[in-house]
Amino acid sequence: MLDTPQPRSVDATMGALSADMSTLDDNALLDRLRNCQRVKAYVESVEMQTLARFVEHRTHDKYGIHEFVGDEIAAALGWSPRAAAVRLATALDLRRVPRTLAALEEGRIDYPKAKAIAEAVTPLTDAQAAAVEQRVLPDAEARSVGSVRSMLRRAVIRADPGAARKREEKAAESRQLSLWAEDDGMAVLSVKAPAPRTQAAFCYVDKLARTVKDEDRTLDQTRTDVALDLLSGKANGGSVSTEIRVTVPITALLGDDDEPAELADHGPITAEMARELAMDANIKRLLTGPDGSVVGYDARRYKPPTWMTEVVKARNPRCTFPGCRRKAHDADLDHTIPHENGGPTSPDNLGPLCRHHHRLKQTAAWPWRLHQHPGGRFTWTSPTNRVYHTSPEPR
Repeated sequence: MLDTPQPRSVDATMGALSADMSTLDDNALLDRLRNCQRVKAYVESVEMQTLARFVEHRTHDKYGIHEFVGDEIAAALGWSPRAAAVRLATALDLRRVPRTLAALEEGRIDYPKAKAIAEAVTPLTDAQAAAVEQRVLPDAEARSVGSVRSMLRRAVIRADPGAARKREEKAAESRQLSLWAEDDGMAVLSVKAPAPRTQAAFCYVDKLARTVKDEDRTLDQTRTDVALDLLSGKANGGSVSTEIRVTVPITALLGDDDEPAELADHGPITAEMARELAMDANIKRLLTGPDGSVVGYDARRYKPPTWMTEVVKARNPRCTFPGCRRKAHDADLDHTIPHENGGPTSPDNLGPLCRHHHRLKQTAAWPWRLHQHPGGRFTWTSPTNRVYHTSPEPR
């Protein structure tokens, strides 16, 4: 283990950081980097304690922690609700490992290591958690976070092997195939499943890829192509019928310009890619008035027609709650002014809300208020009367 310097005050560390960088030699620069890490760790520890304290303000004596406390924090800090939930869970988990929180506050470990320890002991009893913390924490500073996680996995299994096996079986129930967008027309297809099965699948794809003789492709590229051919049925000469929805300016479709198009559940793509997709697409058309609004609907009906649902979800492709990135395709179509209160079934009173934030809007305890503006813009007012504005990304 590396020699660990004695903890120093934040003021002293900040003073060391104020020195002129041009006068520092290599060792002094490395010391400055370590001081930067200590200050960051201290700030992270303060944030964790503040989050835990805020939860106490949103805890009911009878019902426990309020379900939507993370969403309130996310809106205030400009985080996604998912990011807020993760940070909040870590803050609460750290209360069970006080020595880890103290090490973070003193700058002896960084936030990723503290988070790894707090998460690892979540399923353990208090006594087991303390034992795991005592085993791992002394060596955590000198090791990478990956090494710390590996140590934690061993220590947690040793703490209760039977329970560890039950958790493995329970975790297998959460296996899933996920898809999310990246830049430049790319996306990531991810498989979460038990390690032996995923390793076996990778080895099989790797074995097939290594039989392909193609000097124009790297091994990674070949493995990817082989995997996609297998999953799409192309490897067996077949195909699966799918629907791909693209919103594309008519001028771009005709080749008059190269305005970006929008691939549903992904985001912007180039006009060239949209034109290629249009060659093999079923195109749905909507009639609009001179101002661009869709015409021909009955605002008195509760359930919107299919075309109206598509219009609203194309306008707002994601949940309208601040920071939420859940896709509109999988969301509820909410009446901003409730239908039973006279709210019309029209695009200017509809917006996609994921099920979680749909329930948040309807909760009576610590209520949120919602107002809709033209163009798919929304104003949310939190239980503390903070105001947040959301709008679709520019097209």
